Amino acid sequence: MNRGGRDLHISTGETASMNEKNEPPDVGYVTANGIRIGYREYGSGAPLLLIAGYTGRMDDWDPRIITALAAGFRVIVFDNRGMGETGSDGRPFSIELFAEDTRAFLDTLGIARAHICGHSMGSFVAQELAIRHPERVDGLVLASTLPAIDSDRHTALTAFLGEIAEDTASVDLTLRRLYGAAYAARHPELAAVLRMNLTFLHTSGLFDPASIRGQEQAILSWPGSAGRLDRIRADTMVLVGTDDELSPPEDAVRVAAGIPGCWLIQVRGAGHDLFFQAPDLCAEVIRMVLSSPGLTPLPNHNPGGSAIPPPPPSPGPAGRQGPR
Repeated sequence: MNRGGRDLHISTGETASMNEKNEPPDVGYVTANGIRIGYREYGSGAPLLLIAGYTGRMDDWDPRIITALAAGFRVIVFDNRGMGETGSDGRPFSIELFAEDTRAFLDTLGIARAHICGHSMGSFVAQELAIRHPERVDGLVLASTLPAIDSDRHTALTAFLGEIAEDTASVDLTLRRLYGAAYAARHPELAAVLRMNLTFLHTSGLFDPASIRGQEQAILSWPGSAGRLDRIRADTMVLVGTDDELSPPEDAVRVAAGIPGCWLIQVRGAGHDLFFQAPDLCAEVIRMVLSSPGLTPLPNHNPGGSAIPPPPPSPGPAGRQGPR
């Protein structure tokens, strides 16, 4: 966690059990930015919108983190353009278009300001939303994020995204990329779950192959936020796993350094899919930061101005496994 150069490293636990899954609320539908968007809502309070990553759907969020956050927020999850319950209109996919979808979605729900939490590709969308429409974002959580895809990273990321899209991904390599080598080695049982999820991605009929490719191209063509991050006015927390190979901690540091007053939280032992490795811990720190009095909109509000004590360590069970 970073305030004026301070870092806090938090360790994940090794519990692999899942909470009993409750029936989710019915899917709602609205038309925004020319497409029909499917979404679900949980809990009550200040609105907190979760934006999923590559190939992610609203039903992919771990129910434990949804339950924990819904205890204090009106949690809204939705399918990105072309995924699951959300349609498309033929426009080329881009991170900027996804951000405008999100803004229009909030408009249709009648939400003037919301907390925004984006994971992986969803964090790029969240950055664009906060940069383009700072008046719409109260608190901002950027998980497994980066400020730009540099040339060295571009080749590796192109290969990873293409393998997922073409269903040629090595399960062992994908496990390492999603969870880090050490965690993957300790949990070989996750290989069967990941294989099942990859099969579901390509056989369920819920994922249009053209939309998967569209998301891939949106990620690879995103110009990044470097040089624009200081336009973010929201209180922001950057959240990263210390073993993340797809968006390593040094990228998280670059993002946090560019946003005034930003918190940086590093979860020791977690990889790219840290929300599903440590949902309880992640929910705890998200609640802590978003519930800070410093997030209350006030005249002359100074983003990042409140002092928040570091959270205690807590176990982080392993959760749903799937590509991001």
